[in-house]
Amino acid sequence: MRNLIKRSLAGAEPANDLRRRIVAAFEEVGLEVKESRALVPNKMDAWCVYATAPAPFIPPYYATILVDAFVSRAGDLIQLPHLHATIGEAESGRYRLLDGREAVLPTDLVRELQQTLDEIRLLASHDDLLTGRSKHFLGGTWRLADPISRLPC
Repeated sequence: MRNLIKRSLAGAEPANDLRRRIVAAFEEVGLEVKESRALVPNKMDAWCVYATAPAPFIPPYYATILVDAFVSRAGDLIQLPHLHATIGEAESGRYRLLDGREAVLPTDLVRELQQTLDEIRLLASHDDLLTGRSKHFLGGTWRLADPISRLPC
């Protein structure tokens, strides 16, 4: 028989409320959420809340957006949502990773998601998307990433 660990559900309601707010922000900008969860990772005493969605496909590029945050067992937001995004090419495995959209206020999520989508569309129109220097925008920097590196979550 498997060893089951009993965990307290303290903080679950505020964590799920935040998860629903993040999902609603994705939907407001027209993105279909692929996955959303509120969970307590092993050896942590806080809820990890996240949602992820693919951005509209712009051949030959793919893009993904992820928002994550942490909520304490007491129900307090202990890490403002971070917005992560990538745009890349499946064939080469190369992609750009967004840096700089950390600590987004929940009330600003829709605006920040829309700005990220606008940048993804703009990046897809660049001939040098997967080469050259980092691309700088108001909300952050899109840097080239190693094909084997992963999103920070």
